[in-house]
Amino acid sequence: EVKGTLAAITRLVALSENVIKNLLDFSRNKPSDIRSFRMREVLEQILMLVGKTAQRKNIKIVIAGDEDLIIRSDSNAMQHILFNLIINAIDALTEGGEIGIEYAALPGKLRFSVSDNGTGINSENITKVFNPFYTTKSPDRGTGLGLYVVYNLVEQLMGTVTAVSDPGVRTVFTVTIPHDGRG
Repeated sequence: EVKGTLAAITRLVALSENVIKNLLDFSRNKPSDIRSFRMREVLEQILMLVGKTAQRKNIKIVIAGDEDLIIRSDSNAMQHILFNLIINAIDALTEGGEIGIEYAALPGKLRFSVSDNGTGINSENITKVFNPFYTTKSPDRGTGLGLYVVYNLVEQLMGTVTAVSDPGVRTVFTVTIPHDGRG
């Protein structure tokens, strides 16, 4: 138990270092590090980091997608995008609930979404969620940079990200990036 927790903390520190590195790289317009990787493997690594938090809050996480799907993209950017979207979904759920993560290769693109059945985002705020420093969280819970980073990383990958919310019912963040299907 202690070894697993320490390993998770070590991975979280490494991921945090990568977030800072990516922010610095983004500000310097450094070229991406493109490689092939299994989408499910990236998700499993993230869930190892956030799994305990989800478990403590009694949150069920459901993944739908081809376990063997190999994509070719910037793996660090993908990790940060998914990590931020999943953390936001966990934060949107107070006690209990479900997070859905779906992904699929479509002709010429990869589409993935992270949804939750939490509090939701009202219509006047949904257009602001990708703005820097915009947050509905208390100051000790968020900086308002997570979705801003997501937006910019997705743009670097020449993709799009959208947010749709029916408050109290479901919120869905969908990312679409170019993908040639060759992994």
